[in-house]
Amino acid sequence: MKIYLAGPMTGYEDFNFPAFFRVAAELRAKGHEVFNPAQNDLDKWGDMEGVKKNANYRECMNDDLGWITKNADAIYFMKGWENSSGALAEFFAARSVKLKFFYESDL
Repeated sequence: MKIYLAGPMTGYEDFNFPAFFRVAAELRAKGHEVFNPAQNDLDKWGDMEGVKKNANYRECMNDDLGWITKNADAIYFMKGWENSSGALAEFFAARSVKLKFFYESDL
């Protein structure tokens, strides 16, 4: 299954990337293809300093929402997602294209 990983970043140390990498690894170990927005940001801007210096919200959301609407079969919400404006946008995009929903708090 192709799963988009959604969760809070803003206001977290290192944008919560360690949690994104942990959850992505867990899902991949179960055989899923995972779009990890943290990895996407690092691929685009090189390293954490590059992300902090160059990442912009519009470009990130464009990448993320595009992958959700074009590729994802499901979306997985990490703890704290409901307090993230980006994850809320991802929720509505995923709902609009009728993806399966999974929540870290349920597992």
